[in-house]
Amino acid sequence: MEAVEDEVESGREEEVDSGSAEEVESGSAEEEEEEEEEEEEAVTNPGVEQLQSEVEELRRQLDEIEREKETVMKRKRDMEDRQVKNWKLIQEATKFSGVSVDKLSDNSCTFYFHPMYKSTYFDAYAMTVKFTKEGYAIGKCYLPEPIDEPDLDSTKPLEKLVWDISELVDCFTNRQQQINELEASFQSKFHANINM
Repeated sequence: MEAVEDEVESGREEEVDSGSAEEVESGSAEEEEEEEEEEEEAVTNPGVEQLQSEVEELRRQLDEIEREKETVMKRKRDMEDRQVKNWKLIQEATKFSGVSVDKLSDNSCTFYFHPMYKSTYFDAYAMTVKFTKEGYAIGKCYLPEPIDEPDLDSTKPLEKLVWDISELVDCFTNRQQQINELEASFQSKFHANINM
């Protein structure tokens, strides 16, 4: 008898379970119908269609902006790479030639002369050049005293003038250092002869 009662109870539980499953299926069916109705209303409502088209247009514009941003960033990286290369080339040119240029404005620039003697750099000298309609005019100069006014001939091509002044500054620095070394050598020999 207990077996019969167990079967009856299990049958009731299955009825309860199947009843709740039917309720769930009918609930989900109702939800699907509501969603379909909302979609139909959205399609039939002209305001929603307009908003959807605007959203699509904005997404398209956003994609375009992202592509443009990538292009600009790539150009910027390329330009930065070129600037670094140019800077390195300028540094190497300065090292080998002893001359560097600083642009002050569109109408003038300053040339810096970096003399070197026995792999040692000495104080830099400078010359400002102002560009005119006729060519150029020499402005303020900080050059060694032995470089005279005739050496600064503004009728020469600018490249030639800069090269000549660079050579004069190097010669002045080299001779000055050689004189200092010679004096030191004579003084050490002189003191050695006195002490004997």
